[in-house]
Amino acid sequence: MPFGQYGYSCEGFFCLVSNKELTLQEALGTYRQKNSIEKIFHSLKNDWTKHSIYGAWVIGFLAQLFNITRAF
Repeated sequence: MPFGQYGYSCEGFFCLVSNKELTLQEALGTYRQKNSIEKIFHSLKNDWTKHSIYGAWVIGFLAQLFNITRAF
């Protein structure tokens, strides 16, 4: 299977539409990040226990608190 200029086969077409002015590389990079974000949400919905969610919440809260106090 031949590969295109960007290292992957051209098996089909898709259209990316945005309300922001992005270069081709920025638009494709943002689109490809979508898969990693979906994997994180899948993990949150299916793999995390009540305790691990609470721990992540506490760490996030403390990080935000530190960020706010550092601004003053």
